[in-house]
Amino acid sequence: MLSKCPRPCYPLTLSSRLLLEPAGSNLRSHMLGVRPHVLMMPCRYALKELDMKPMQRKEREDCLNEVRILASSIDSSCIVRYFDAFMEGDSLWIVTELARGGDVQAKLKRHLKREELMSEGLIWTFFIQICQGLKELHAAKILHRDIKAPNIFITGPRSVKIGDLGVAKCTKNGMAQTQIGTPYYMSPEVWRNQKYDRRSDIWSLGVLLYELAALKHPFQAHNEKALCDKVLRGQYPPLPKNFSSDLSTVIKMLLQLDPNKRPSATEILDPPIVRARMQANPDAIQATAPFERDALVPVGTIQLPRSLVDLHRRLPGAKYSIVKPSDPKKNESGKPDPTPEPKTRRSSHSDLSCRAATLRVTRSMSLAWKARR
Repeated sequence: MLSKCPRPCYPLTLSSRLLLEPAGSNLRSHMLGVRPHVLMMPCRYALKELDMKPMQRKEREDCLNEVRILASSIDSSCIVRYFDAFMEGDSLWIVTELARGGDVQAKLKRHLKREELMSEGLIWTFFIQICQGLKELHAAKILHRDIKAPNIFITGPRSVKIGDLGVAKCTKNGMAQTQIGTPYYMSPEVWRNQKYDRRSDIWSLGVLLYELAALKHPFQAHNEKALCDKVLRGQYPPLPKNFSSDLSTVIKMLLQLDPNKRPSATEILDPPIVRARMQANPDAIQATAPFERDALVPVGTIQLPRSLVDLHRRLPGAKYSIVKPSDPKKNESGKPDPTPEPKTRRSSHSDLSCRAATLRVTRSMSLAWKARR
């Protein structure tokens, strides 16, 4: 969850002044919310550091895979926007848009603490937007493979985007076999160590949709073996009575044990019950751009060099632009946005020099905050 942080108590040079706030962390990385004034852009970025020195080769390849998939989704309105990736020492830094609302898991925890269910209208809005994001990924033959609440990010009052593509996979024939993902969200075919395709993402989406409504996973157990047994039986408790039968129907449609009976992301949006919800919740439609076949153009495989020093030459180019609010017609205050649509521009040499200076200050500030803890 994004938390506020006091301004730095030590001075910065004019050329590298910025605003920072912690934006999450895990075992192998940490993130900062950054506003680089040197780039003259009135928006904030999430800056993710991945220390690659202690990583095994497979972990390093996963990091490069995340860059590759993010760079492929540069023009998608339903996937966290990519701006840049570069090396500084032994660390890979990935610059993406900042999700000011944190992730969906944090929101679910707040509702659970208050013992308050989410409104069904908001659930449908989030669900439709996630479907749109999956539709675009699958059209580009990309499997996310880790759809779950912590990987869905809130970018506006009623808008979400798919993120954390570290284990996503580009496939030639649409099939994969490596057992990967988070146990609570893993499909029956993954538990059985069978080949799987995009319909495995659909199962995970069904688990997520159930969780949005019930504030808990549909399949729960104290160990993986018991969890596997429950998933393979496909039986789960009914939703709270507060919700409509339409929501239960869609969840049942997604949580089919036979993957051939699960709908595709495109087919999920076709049934009358879903179309009716899209019409009843215009926010869900406004937050998603019309699907374009060429919206996702996969970037070629980034080969891992023997030395990390040579990695910067193989990373995709930087693409900075001003980020508009999720609703193209209104900003968060509900008023029309007079800002004209900007054009994406490539980073110039001066931009890169400023970025390097900004990064050095960012890193020193990050280390200072860590030392204070």
